[in-house]
Formats: sequence, structure tokens, C-alpha cells
Amino acid sequence: MLTEVKQITFIPDGVLHYIPFEILITSIEGPADKKYLIQDFTINYLHSTGFTELYQNTESQSLTYMGFSPGYKQESEALLASRSARDNQIAGMLQKLPMAEEEVKNSASLWNGDYYSNENATEENFKRFAGDAGIIHIASHAIIDDEEPMNSKLVFSPGADTLEDGLLHTYELYNMKLNAQLAFLSACNTGFGQIKSGQGVVSLAKGFFYAGVPNVMMSLWSVPDKSTSEIMIYFNKELKKGVGKADALRNAKLKFLETADENTSDPYYWAAFTMIGDNEPLKTNSVFPYWLIGIVVLVIIGGGNFYMKKQKAQT
Repeated sequence: MLTEVKQITFIPDGVLHYIPFEILITSIEGPADKKYLIQDFTINYLHSTGFTELYQNTESQSLTYMGFSPGYKQESEALLASRSARDNQIAGMLQKLPMAEEEVKNSASLWNGDYYSNENATEENFKRFAGDAGIIHIASHAIIDDEEPMNSKLVFSPGADTLEDGLLHTYELYNMKLNAQLAFLSACNTGFGQIKSGQGVVSLAKGFFYAGVPNVMMSLWSVPDKSTSEIMIYFNKELKKGVGKADALRNAKLKFLETADENTSDPYYWAAFTMIGDNEPLKTNSVFPYWLIGIVVLVIIGGGNFYMKKQKAQT
């Protein structure tokens, strides 16, 4: 007896790494009435059958949340702001991401976790504290180097530490040790890079895999600030319910589409993020309270002794 297929896992090759397969159209009723693959299936991706197992951290099962939303100075409008930057822009010239701080703050509150925003969201603090996190969430600008993908970077707030320049490069991630179960990179083009034979796409997301994170949510193009923030908040709520990681992302996108208008329902606004990794719920260290068994046993024994004494007294 065949079971109903509810999830599809893709292991793409070559330029197929750049396609979010959930936007494949399964039916069209009219120009504004399209049905996408995501509406029927949960979609997740793997770099290869062995890559994730090779580099993943197997020790941490912490659900400790840690978020980062760096501050930028140039005024911007949430509907138009994009979480991308250019090499000739420095932190002082980047547009503000009006929704990023709210996104991380709300997520931290949901998980009862920590977050660093504005001037506290520095590269120094990331390197100092991110290794303790079970969930890493970065809402920032990203600068992608198409020619030298190891030089692509996430832009943090400039800190007082002269040893760090506020730019977290892909090559730096390769030399880090992270213990998170999941990292979601709420920035532009974090899954974009050079395609190399036997390695797949060399990208910022790949850097997190090499650092030990087995599951990474990444973006395939320049993502809008407002819609990204909404999807990330929905995503966190679904994860908190104990939903599988890919299911949580799918539910978040479908939730966004419920209130999207004719423009924002376009895949540009919601389809950039893809989940690389498994579809299991986040795990937590659950230590069984064996001391509770002891208390129950003592209560039973004590109750039994009391009953026996009462019976003797009555006779």
C-alpha cells in the first residue's frame, strides 16, 4: 500500500542549486491564481547524501536562542529596503533595516533567548558567544563576492575591538566551531556563490556547515526587509511548536501568502529562503527526573506503612 507523499528532498547539482523548487507551478486558474509546489509538499534540500553527516556537530541539543541585528545609519523604508550591500559600501553607508531588530527581538522573546542589536551586534560578540547557541539567527546585510566567494561576508556593527573589522567572512567561518542545531541567515544571497565540482556552492551558508551547523536556512537572492521579517517571525513560532524545520519554513511561507496582496504574493517576496538539512524538530536535552521516581516510591512505602499501622491499631 502506497503512503501519501508529503515531503520532497532535493539534492541539486550545478545551476539547480540556485532554484527554489517550491515555486514550480502545478496549476494555473488565471493570471493571478497560480498554485505552487509548496502548497502541496514540504521541500527541503541537501548538498549531498554525506555532506551534512560529515560536518555536522553531534554534541549540542541546546535550544538556546541567540540573535544578531546590526545597526546601520542610512535611512530607508521597510517595503523597499533590501538586505544586501556592495563592496564599496562600509557599515556607515548602509541602509537601515527597519524590521530586522523587531524580527530578532520578537524571536528572542519567543525562545526566552538573547539578542544583540545595533552597536552590540558586533563581529566580536558573535565570535565570543555564538558557540554557546543552539539556534543562531542573523538579520543583517550581506556582501557577496562572486569571484572570490570565500571573501563573501555578513556585515556586523563596527566594534571597539581593533582585531575585528565587523565583516564576518566565509573563510572565517571555516575556522570556527559552532554548536548550533540550526542557523538562519536572514540576509541577502547567503546561499549564492561559485559552483565548484565536488563541493557544490561555496557560499556563506556553506561556511556555517563547515563550522558544524547541520541545518542552515539561507537565501538565494536579495530579500526584502519587511516580508523577510514577517516570514522569520512565523518561522520561529512554528519551530517553537515543535514542527519540523522544513515544515516550519513551509508553514511560515503559506502564512505569509494568506495576507499577501497581488504584488507581495510574487515568489520574489517569499521564496528566496530554503532549508538545507533535515526536517526533524529541534531537539532538546531532556534529563528524566529520576529523583521524582524516588519520591513516588517513598510516598507509596510511607502510605503502605501508615495503612498497616492503622490496621494493627484497629485490631
